[in-house]
Amino acid sequence: MNSGNYRLTILLFFLSLLTSVSFGQSNDTISDWDGITREWYVSTGISEVVSNPAPDAVNPSAGCFRVVTGTGMYDYMISDLDEAVSFELHPHCRLKVLAPQSGGNVTLKFENYNNTSSHEIVRTPVPGQWTELDYDFSGVALTDLTRIVIFYDFEGTASGISWYIDDIIRIAAEPVELESNLPIVVISTSGVPIPDEPKIDGTMGLLDNGPGELHHTGEPVNDYNGNLGIETRGQSTQMFPKKSYAFETRDNSGENLDVSLLGFPAENDWILYAPYTDKSLMRNVVTFDMGHKTGNYSTRTR
Repeated sequence: MNSGNYRLTILLFFLSLLTSVSFGQSNDTISDWDGITREWYVSTGISEVVSNPAPDAVNPSAGCFRVVTGTGMYDYMISDLDEAVSFELHPHCRLKVLAPQSGGNVTLKFENYNNTSSHEIVRTPVPGQWTELDYDFSGVALTDLTRIVIFYDFEGTASGISWYIDDIIRIAAEPVELESNLPIVVISTSGVPIPDEPKIDGTMGLLDNGPGELHHTGEPVNDYNGNLGIETRGQSTQMFPKKSYAFETRDNSGENLDVSLLGFPAENDWILYAPYTDKSLMRNVVTFDMGHKTGNYSTRTR
């Protein structure tokens, strides 16, 4: 932004704002051994990609991953992910397991790089047939977990027994359903809390069908759909349950990007203003409107 022509545009917080949710969030397949896989370390040293030994309605896939138990209680397979998981964006993780007739439990764990932070869930598959296990991590607030660990035959001690793993998928959160006659702004920071400062990276989608028109989160965004840097705004107002935010629209390189939002002139510095103590929601609008009518420059609002 040109420091000699500083302009900060105010958006009154009349519009509907959803944070840390995105339009079109999709499932993330970690490994399916039919074209999508990654490097896995297996604690027993015995593993291989094999043909599906028992295709059925639950798992008709051609390939899967075979692991073999050892004498210890905690046989596992582990892989480093490309980035930290967000349980807000992907609250569930599912995998398919073909357990032996002797049965056993399967624990799914996400942990950070040195296992000082983690969360795990235990599930029990049906012995002798493919079972899809669902692990619900909803509400887990940890944001530094970059490894996935699968303990097959958890706490079992029988060695030399084959287990088959397939279709490890992180399931996207259901889209938030909202219908409003106000524009809808959807901001995602991938589960990272928005700080006072500095601004953190995120994305924003803006749906604006025009004054008086209905807006629904199932519609594609039609105004802005791109990157931003965002932080909370204010001093004492940060104690209020409804926050104000300052954000910059940015290009793919992280540089400021002048864009027009909601019909305002192109700019890169914006404010989402939350008039928590102004129950009329009109003080700033009236003030700036009076300024305009005196013939002086005043910040635009909507």
